[in-house]
Amino acid sequence: MSFSAGQALHAFERPLNTVDTHSPGLQRFNPVFRQGSLAVTLDIAVQSGFPVPTHIKIDVDGFEDQVIAGARSLLERRETKSLLIEVNQNMTSHPDNLSYLEELGWRVDDKSEANYIFRH
Repeated sequence: MSFSAGQALHAFERPLNTVDTHSPGLQRFNPVFRQGSLAVTLDIAVQSGFPVPTHIKIDVDGFEDQVIAGARSLLERRETKSLLIEVNQNMTSHPDNLSYLEELGWRVDDKSEANYIFRH
């Protein structure tokens, strides 16, 4: 376990994480450290005065659907030009995320095994 920024097995609220893109869902892990954190949805952040992002990356190890749900208004805006999202096809919510984004007008521009790049 590493405490460096961007490392894996960091979780918010619940110690659940994807092990890899071949795992069928979230797995519980035992955190070695806990720290209080504050979170707001992307919609609330923008409504509170944060600038509208032109590019978004969503890679939150299994909770992408929650981030998308909290960004609906933002994702409907045309100022945001691209969205990179990690997709685990083995998690039932992840293919639904792709369909939802397409309903909002996003189109897949490029994809690898686990990452999809969408553009308006």
